Amino acid sequence: MKKALGWPGVGADGSGVYRSLRNRVKLNASFGRCLRSFELARTDVRGPTVTKGNGKGKSTGAPGAVTHWSERLPRHVGIIMDGNGRWAKARHLPRLAGHRRGVERVNEVTEYACRMGLGALTLFAFSNENWKRPEEEVSGLMGLLRWYLRSERRKILDNNIRFRTIGDRKKLSLDILNQVERLEQDTSSHTGLQLTIALSYGSRAEIARAAARLAEDVAAGKIFAPDVDETMFESYLDTCALPALDMVIRTSGECRLSNFLLFQAAYAELFFDDLHWPDFSAQRFEEHLQAFASRHRRFGLTDEQVVGGALVSNDTFEKPLGLADLSLQRG
Repeated sequence: MKKALGWPGVGADGSGVYRSLRNRVKLNASFGRCLRSFELARTDVRGPTVTKGNGKGKSTGAPGAVTHWSERLPRHVGIIMDGNGRWAKARHLPRLAGHRRGVERVNEVTEYACRMGLGALTLFAFSNENWKRPEEEVSGLMGLLRWYLRSERRKILDNNIRFRTIGDRKKLSLDILNQVERLEQDTSSHTGLQLTIALSYGSRAEIARAAARLAEDVAAGKIFAPDVDETMFESYLDTCALPALDMVIRTSGECRLSNFLLFQAAYAELFFDDLHWPDFSAQRFEEHLQAFASRHRRFGLTDEQVVGGALVSNDTFEKPLGLADLSLQRG
């Protein structure tokens, strides 16, 4: 029998990898890193199976067909960019130095998302609650935002990126608002990566705004209350023009959504990374995308419906589907 990855005791289908690793390493502090390597290796060896319905309950792919993880990317990724201040504090630097380094990571991750052909990337840059931070820090953050909008404008235009912001714009200064609106207008016809910056954003406030607009339309007779459903409500959200949110990454070790895309994240795969955002890299992003590709996403259905091809692909359920339910080890 062929040996997978050249490891003794490992079959061509990837079986026996864990047993082989367990026999080769001691259960000490390094085991977590070994296990993470095993998970990524098992994904590469076995590969996830993708089957999509053809509308008649039959699989359109050959049984056991293997696709590379890059063919099973999420359509829309949201990232909570956390840990800039803690990164700076650990290095005895001012907090703003961490935010500056964080902007560099934004550029790197955005460029990688473009190269990979990702559909949409939403970055949580500044929350409603962040306005309560010390005035000096808020002023510094707004200065960085101005710099980002000016310095990255040409790159966004040249790379066919569609730029948007979501959130409460009323709190933004006029000069920033003008830059944002100009870049949105100038990229409105672009067909590449949809880059959305959550700015002065809070999900609860977004839901409240959507509910208020919906209520106004009901009162005006534009729509009837019995016709309101999840799909209609979603059309009133700030993200109505974006694909369904498939994946959320949060850095800095915190395991919560912190008022970010709460409605949209109902079926999103969640990944929590111990790295502070200034240490996050394109390579780390790729590792999370690989782990996403091996997640088994059922959306309330059974394994037989999803894997067996009974799930009909449509706008609601056309999702990347796999066999293994692995997650990236935190480290």
